[in-house]
Amino acid sequence: MLDYLTILRMHYSQNLSFREIGASVGCGKTAVGRFITRFEESEFTYPLPQNYSNEQIEAALYKKRGGTKAEFAEPDYENVFKEMAKKGQTLQRLWNKFKRYCENTWTADRD
Repeated sequence: MLDYLTILRMHYSQNLSFREIGASVGCGKTAVGRFITRFEESEFTYPLPQNYSNEQIEAALYKKRGGTKAEFAEPDYENVFKEMAKKGQTLQRLWNKFKRYCENTWTADRD
């Protein structure tokens, strides 16, 4: 994790360039620039209150990506291996069968 508080102090108090800040905190100038841009586009202003931590800044500026794992059905891999052992069976056929199963299940859940 970047040291956001140090980056902010170096940028606003010491007027250092993104390259100088990046070299000092151990990251690239692009990462520093992107962070400063996000910070300036947010509702925050510098100086921050003393009780702010790097974790709080990161949570406010960077949203977590991805959904929950429960949103997706997992294939029955043991069954896939058994089916693949059969003559003429392909992974594409099994995938199409799995997709149809998921679509039918999803449609039934919505009704």
